[in-house]
Amino acid sequence: MRSKARLGGALAAALAVTVVAGGSASAGEGDSAAKAQRGIDAEIEIKGGFQNLRFEGPEQITTGDSLTIRNLTQPGGQQGVGPHTFSLVQRDTRPVGNQEIKQCANFTGICAEIGEWHNVDQQGNVGDPDVDAGAAGWDKRGNFQHDGDTWYTETKDETTNRVVTAPAGRTIHYMCAIHPFMRGKFKTVAP
Repeated sequence: MRSKARLGGALAAALAVTVVAGGSASAGEGDSAAKAQRGIDAEIEIKGGFQNLRFEGPEQITTGDSLTIRNLTQPGGQQGVGPHTFSLVQRDTRPVGNQEIKQCANFTGICAEIGEWHNVDQQGNVGDPDVDAGAAGWDKRGNFQHDGDTWYTETKDETTNRVVTAPAGRTIHYMCAIHPFMRGKFKTVAP
């Protein structure tokens, strides 16, 4: 079993990170062959350092495709920026504006909810780093009434992989509960 980590402390440390607009960007075409070789249909990467933390991934993903989330950031230490979550949330639950983002990073709002989805205890230990709240695969967007699909990572080059099971035509919003300015979205399309 994976060792427990401190999500609550990481949320507080996130305030030291400059709040910048994050979002999703299209991956380069040259990556397609390498992904296909690894059995990946789509990939969203967690990238950057203190000034440019972000998710990078496609704007559309086909329902039924295998989606890998990859943490490419350096964890901990003086230059470390991890840990992170990749959490599916309903659009209207995400913090808006710098003040709400800072408050969320203090473990309030949807960030606190995501912590509950991960079964974070009072000491900040993560009880469940990989939460599949809906049907098997990436499909469930959480809010204040129900859990969403989410993944917690604290190790560089760590990955998770699930099939996208959300029906075609949905817009899937995601964010990091530790760095709530990190966010993105993709639209599911029919095969």
